[in-house]
Amino acid sequence: AIKRHPHLFDESSCKTSKRCGCLLIADENEALQGIFTDGDLRRAIQEKGSEALHMTVALLMNRFPKTVSPERLALDAVRLMEEDPARPVTVLPVVREGKTVGLVRMHDILQVSEMSKNSLLRKPFF
Repeated sequence: AIKRHPHLFDESSCKTSKRCGCLLIADENEALQGIFTDGDLRRAIQEKGSEALHMTVALLMNRFPKTVSPERLALDAVRLMEEDPARPVTVLPVVREGKTVGLVRMHDILQVSEMSKNSLLRKPFF
């Protein structure tokens, strides 16, 4: 999570190097302030053109993202991500007791699911 309000252009290399498809914005106490996703970037450029590159992430981020607690099951996270087919979500900030503690990506859930299935296929049924 980043703890300042950078300009979009300043953070684009960080966003690319992390390969998570989003930036989580937190305050000095690790409280989630918002999320900025690839979709937010696409919409900002479509709506504002190159001007968007000089705007702060705080102006463009989603201030009220869906979140999940670390105690929830992966299936619960998937259900939350797929809750609104018109606005699919592929990343969820993980928040515990008001603090940002991580990020869960749909890609990660699918990858773990596939690994579990493969390992189950190699084990005898009884």
